[in-house]
Amino acid sequence: LNAKLNEVQASVGLEVLKLVNREREKREQIRKAYEEGLADIPGIRIVTNLIGDQSSYQYFVITVDEEEFGQSRDWLYEELKHFNIFSRRYFSPLCSEFHWYQHLESAQANQLPVANRIVKKVLSMPYYGDLSVESVKKICEIIHYLQKLAMSENYSMNSGVM
Repeated sequence: LNAKLNEVQASVGLEVLKLVNREREKREQIRKAYEEGLADIPGIRIVTNLIGDQSSYQYFVITVDEEEFGQSRDWLYEELKHFNIFSRRYFSPLCSEFHWYQHLESAQANQLPVANRIVKKVLSMPYYGDLSVESVKKICEIIHYLQKLAMSENYSMNSGVM
């Protein structure tokens, strides 16, 4: 890998570095809005620890507990798309599922029980400096709505009523 920068790339990089602190400040406000908006939703847990200078503020990650939330992470992922909210199923698929590694004993599912459980729960939320706090509040309201819908669908499916 040749990771050298030419003069133009280095100049652009130096200019971009001037924007990093402002981007971090914006993302700090977004983080706070997510934390407030998602705090009381059953089955949603904030994974990302974004405190202080130790964070890259690159991702805002949650997990979805299917039993508490009422539906799976994949269901939430698909439903959010209907509202033009594009999250990511992070670390999915696991590297161990790629055909290059499947033959390895260390890549077998029984060797990675925690990774195989968590990969089905993790969702990376929209998170960038130009995302407004108002948009984050709307995303959280939609997740609240979807959780209530999930529980009502779950209740309907378990009671035999459709």
